[in-house]
Amino acid sequence: MLSSSDIMTHSLVSLIENKINNSTFDKELASVKKRLIEQYQLLADNPDRLYKLYSKKQFYRLNTESASQYESQIDDITSEQVRAHMRRFVSEPTHTVFLQPS
Repeated sequence: MLSSSDIMTHSLVSLIENKINNSTFDKELASVKKRLIEQYQLLADNPDRLYKLYSKKQFYRLNTESASQYESQIDDITSEQVRAHMRRFVSEPTHTVFLQPS
């Protein structure tokens, strides 16, 4: 994630885009996927945390009825999809809202 109160220069944007296009991060993506699946399973296994799970499901409008369906959704994410989102965030001005953990 990048954050700046200043406008990024064209050369900096080009450098970031070059890194996005030419870097491999399959190992990191696999690690993130594994952590997401583990966290989901912990939520699903804990009756006290199911409310949080269903709240997130509704907030993000995800269709994740079971751990296997969630894992399948996560497994379907490709490096190129992540790159496409990274390119979009670099090329378009974005605003981020930070929420306190529930």
